[in-house]
Formats: sequence, C-alpha cells, structure tokens
Amino acid sequence: MRELIRETGQCGGYIVTSGNSLAGYLKPENVLALDRAVRRYGSYPLQA
Repeated sequence: MRELIRETGQCGGYIVTSGNSLAGYLKPENVLALDRAVRRYGSYPLQA
C-alpha cells in the first residue's frame, strides 16, 4: 500500500477504496491492514 500510494498519489486525486462494499470472502485482518496503511501513508503531503 505504501508504494502504491506513493506512486499514484503524488499529484492528488487518488482514492483508496474497495468500491462500494466489502466482499464476504475478505479476511478481516486484511481489511484492517488496508485501513491502517491508508491512515498511515495516505495523508498529504505524502511522506511514504
């Protein structure tokens, strides 16, 4: 996530999302890891 945010978010406008819902087969720990990564690396200015 850190690399993806860094590479695609430099000019702004990149929104990390799963879409409009979460699939039932997703592991809860992976969803939480995504949330933590976005909170850690997804604030401007990007520090990733």
